[in-house]
Amino acid sequence: MAKEKLETPETTEKLETTEKSAEKSADTLTLEETSDITLNDPVNHPSHYTAGRIEVIDYLEDQKFPYHLGCAVKYISRAGKKDPNKEIEDLCKAIWYLNRYIDLLRKERESCG
Repeated sequence: MAKEKLETPETTEKLETTEKSAEKSADTLTLEETSDITLNDPVNHPSHYTAGRIEVIDYLEDQKFPYHLGCAVKYISRAGKKDPNKEIEDLCKAIWYLNRYIDLLRKERESCG
């Protein structure tokens, strides 16, 4: 005996919603849908860099930070968020980049003077 598909208004609505979502392309997503994708994208928008109102990369680019300072800000911003057990390690990495940049500036100034 074959089982008959039972359709209720609720299952029909869920099916229609799923079909509509599958038909949407990236350029037709709503702002809310795009935000949800953005916040859950581990490659392009990792959650440990999107905790605030702006992404760290956007701030770094806006401020035109040099590489060393950008890395320091990145590690400070994500400290304890990517891996709570590595908060101190992230902060030590930030210090390492700051010290390296300070050494670079000192060398540049000594060679000019």
